[in-house]
Order: sequence, then C-alpha cells, then structure tokens
Amino acid sequence: MNEINFKHRLNGYQNSSCGLFDAVNAMSGRATAILIMIQSDFVIDDERLCDEIILNALEAVACEINDIKEIVNQYHQHVRKVANNG
Repeated sequence: MNEINFKHRLNGYQNSSCGLFDAVNAMSGRATAILIMIQSDFVIDDERLCDEIILNALEAVACEINDIKEIVNQYHQHVRKVANNG
C-alpha cells in the first residue's frame, strides 16, 4: 500500500508531510477547543456542566489525541517503507 488514507479525519487530505501537518493541526485544534470550553466551566461562576457532559468531552479529547498518535505513526511507517523500497 503506497497511499495512506486520512480523509476520515480531514477533507481533502493530501498524502504528504504538509497534509499530515494540516490533519494534526485540525485535530489538535478540536481537542484544544473542547478543553477551553471545559476550562471556562470552572472559571465562570454560572450554571455548571453535568459530570456526564464533562466526561464525554474529556473522552472526545482523549480520542483526538489517540487519533493524532495513530495518524503520525501510520505516516512514519509509510515513509520508512517507501525509504526501504526506494
């Protein structure tokens, strides 16, 4: 397999280091946005989010981080394979 398909994480993904950068940037941006929303819940003295919402938001961040790690690992494996075959 010479192509890595990351289109499920970023529309228009290109199989390149720039494409990897764009995908990781988008995913880390989503994780950061969730964390900022949760942080504001603890800073602003207003009605608090319920524990279930906070738990689900933290789980979404954990999934984004795991996806980032997997995408970078797959890209690394692809580059190594191409380098060894070329």
